[in-house]
Amino acid sequence: MKTLSLRYNIPVDTHSINLRDLFLPLIPPPFPLLAERPLKPDEPEPSAVLLVVSSYYAALCGAKILYHAVTSEDQSVVPKINEISEKVVDLVKLNLGIADFDISIPYFDKTHREVLNILMRNDSEAETWSCNWGGPYHCGMCAGCLVRKERFSKSTYEDTTQYSIDYSS
Repeated sequence: MKTLSLRYNIPVDTHSINLRDLFLPLIPPPFPLLAERPLKPDEPEPSAVLLVVSSYYAALCGAKILYHAVTSEDQSVVPKINEISEKVVDLVKLNLGIADFDISIPYFDKTHREVLNILMRNDSEAETWSCNWGGPYHCGMCAGCLVRKERFSKSTYEDTTQYSIDYSS
């Protein structure tokens, strides 16, 4: 995001939330906080915990917009993501007493493949983050990392992501 903001001269400030430190004591591995894949029949519904935490943190840091990288395919996992986002925005505004905050979902009408093509075509060195836990590298085992690996494996692009733990080999 920062690379693209510099290229197009759009001021963006990025912050890193280390969710591992925040949630690790509360949830046992494999940390299914936010599912980005089709759920199995016995799996619980994905939660909006990460969206709430990241929105609240972004607003506290003075952000006016939080960009949420949801695609058209994600609607099958979280069919009411637009409604959830609206409620989270209302909650953040009410709780912080602010009027200027929003969540933008710019790729809602695109597939995973289309988004990957856009990112790789526009900036092959674009920094994107999928890991639900933070840290210097992607963890390689959370739902976000597994989905990232799967999306790259289905594309013509090489995944150059550095993972802390890589169980794929």
